[in-house]
Amino acid sequence: IATSLLLAACSVGDTDKQIELEQEKKEAENARDRANKSGIELEQEKQKTINTQKDFIKYAEQNCQENHNQFFIKKVGIKAGIGIEVEAECKTPKPTKTNQT
Repeated sequence: IATSLLLAACSVGDTDKQIELEQEKKEAENARDRANKSGIELEQEKQKTINTQKDFIKYAEQNCQENHNQFFIKKVGIKAGIGIEVEAECKTPKPTKTNQT
């Protein structure tokens, strides 16, 4: 009887440990899922920012041409892997050369 009680006590301890390990495993899975969701949301925000910047560039180009009759000069580059860096200015177009003889 003492042996069976000892085995029963050991098996209860094993069950508690197994339950604890399962809970830790589930918590780790939940943390991984939250991290993946955060990564997806970050990528979506990055795309929104890039699209907003592209829209602004289009607006500036149109404004420059329509309101100032000037060419829009821009330099675009990636900065820190996240945004678009833009330097832009309106330039007065150079007169075209004509061959007058």
